[in-house]
Amino acid sequence: MNKTPDKLWKDRIARCKVERKELIPLWQDLIDARRGKYSNADDVDQQFNISPDWSLTRSKTASLFSQVPEVRLLPKNEAFNQAVPAFAKEVNTTLKKADVGTAVNDAVVDMVNPSGFGVAMVEYVSLTDKRDVPTVDAATAQQMQQAGQEVPTQKMDVVVDSKFIVRKVSPADFLWPVEFSSSNFDAAPWLGISGSMFWSEAKNTLRLKDEDKEKVVGTAKPTDETLSDQNHTLNAETDVVRYDEVFYWAYRFDSEEKSFKKIRRIVFVEGLEEPVIHEDWTGQKFDEQTGQYAGSCKFPIRVLTQDYLTGEAIPPSDSAMGKPHVVEMQEFRKNLKLQRQRSQHRQSERTDAHCHAAGTSGGLLLWHRRGPRWPTQLVWQLEHET
Repeated sequence: MNKTPDKLWKDRIARCKVERKELIPLWQDLIDARRGKYSNADDVDQQFNISPDWSLTRSKTASLFSQVPEVRLLPKNEAFNQAVPAFAKEVNTTLKKADVGTAVNDAVVDMVNPSGFGVAMVEYVSLTDKRDVPTVDAATAQQMQQAGQEVPTQKMDVVVDSKFIVRKVSPADFLWPVEFSSSNFDAAPWLGISGSMFWSEAKNTLRLKDEDKEKVVGTAKPTDETLSDQNHTLNAETDVVRYDEVFYWAYRFDSEEKSFKKIRRIVFVEGLEEPVIHEDWTGQKFDEQTGQYAGSCKFPIRVLTQDYLTGEAIPPSDSAMGKPHVVEMQEFRKNLKLQRQRSQHRQSERTDAHCHAAGTSGGLLLWHRRGPRWPTQLVWQLEHET
């Protein structure tokens, strides 16, 4: 039986989720190691005083990224010489408002520890309102008003507020083709993310209907599918909607497509069988005069990797490769701590025996250091009065 295109997309996403679920416990262990946990122990006494992963991750992250560089532009056409400085200023202002620095810093941390890659999502979001909009152009509308005629209108969504957002995506929410094996994720046939949002936001953003609410709200995300150590889940009381959003190159899946740059978007919401959105991505627009696409000709999902392992798109992180060394250091500290505790216990027993022997002889307990080999060890010595 031939599967529908939508069913094939759900199968691709499901295959990725299976592989992702296998990786999440490994990433959780690396985060725990950075946090200082030992063998998933919750007891503070069983955690290490010093976590090598913490300092190593901080130093590596600082060497890779410290601040957002200023964008400087050069015109390709001399006719735009005067416009380029103003445009560059606007670009830098937009990047600052979009909080690019926080997203990049967090993605770099994810790349170093735990996952080997970092993900950021670039979005343009807007709020709209239903308003009466003239169905004729402005000049015709003005002439009709002057002639005392009523201007024909229709209800349309009008943007009342908008902004650009650059946000970090958790590695546990990243979707990628499991068969892909390159470090250039723009060459992947598709990329996606798993996400969640409150019903009030999802209703507008994902174009849901009121009758869909009972089907989609309250699909809790298991805690073993996140990288957080907080024991909580999102439930129906918080009106949460979970979804999978995928962007793909149209020509890779449509034999009739004539452009290599066209990107399409498909969104599945948990609780609904059919996709709620399947359309041309609004981040780009085809210019019929030039025959080219204006806007972004790359995926809005940006993936950062530092290394490449042959045949695998997801490389091991620095923390994963250095884990044997870190474990050896931690085991050494653990054994050293146990040895000190046993030594203190034996020393205490010897001291009690000396004190008991001195019982009625009027002994005096004096402090002294025993040789240069143990300069910090204080011992008791009993000397009798003459």
